Amino acid sequence: CRREVADAQAAEQTAVASEKAVAETAEAVRKRDAAEVEAVSRAALEAGMEKQSAMEASSRRDVEEFGAIRAAAAEKALLTSEFGRLESQLKTSEEEREVRR
Repeated sequence: CRREVADAQAAEQTAVASEKAVAETAEAVRKRDAAEVEAVSRAALEAGMEKQSAMEASSRRDVEEFGAIRAAAAEKALLTSEFGRLESQLKTSEEEREVRR
């Protein structure tokens, strides 16, 4: 009977140790998986932030280019207007010279 009790106790200790080892292994796997998920999530977030930053930089360049185009168009309009005014003045001066002759 003692042998059966000892065998039962040994079997129970083995089962407890086995359950503990399984639980520890499961916890280690869970921690490893959580670390992998965190690393992948962090990498995806960083990639997303880099992409957003690149898009924002591209948008800023587009706005700057649009501003430069608008400034050039405004300058062209001003120069065209000034050329028209000077051309008109020249024509008027030529007409006045013709009248004086």
